[in-house]
Amino acid sequence: GHENVEGSGNSFFGTRSGGNNLTGIKNSFFGYWAGTEVKGDSNIVIGANAGPDKDNGNISNRLFIDVKESNEPLIYGEFDHDFIRVNGTFEAMAVGNNSDVHRKEAIEEVNTDVILEKIVSLNISEWSYKDDPVRHIGPMAQDFHYAFGVGKNSTTITTIDADGVALAGIQALKKENEELRSIIDTLFERIEKLENR
Repeated sequence: GHENVEGSGNSFFGTRSGGNNLTGIKNSFFGYWAGTEVKGDSNIVIGANAGPDKDNGNISNRLFIDVKESNEPLIYGEFDHDFIRVNGTFEAMAVGNNSDVHRKEAIEEVNTDVILEKIVSLNISEWSYKDDPVRHIGPMAQDFHYAFGVGKNSTTITTIDADGVALAGIQALKKENEELRSIIDTLFERIEKLENR
């Protein structure tokens, strides 16, 4: 950022960090050649050589964390969309979804029987992500979105939606199980009466 003489509020740490950012404002680049191709505003780039390539450097409000130049860094974010993506495996001891009733609106009951029917008709496959040999089991996000109509888009399945669908399905199965038990108990009573004649 040593050539940035028009922008303000920038922080450049590391040789050639923000090297081609001539007019950007409110950028923070940390590391050798970090964000050297970034030309926009309000970006954070962390790691030696981190940031997009020169053909994709005209960006603003982005986060890049990596140790190499990449348009798909290990951690990517969009501050203007409250979005973050980990391009790799993310492990945690626990992940909590905010489900506080005070943060919700337009709360509606669901028909658990309908949810169960949709689960049954959902195509469940075994698959791998491209360029990653690890196998997974689950539906395609497009099918899940079409069936249940929840979530931000048709390319992701949030854990809170998958959990809710699974719990609704379990409730429907429990109700179905209780109804079948009642029928079985009635049949056993009838059989006992017939046998005791």
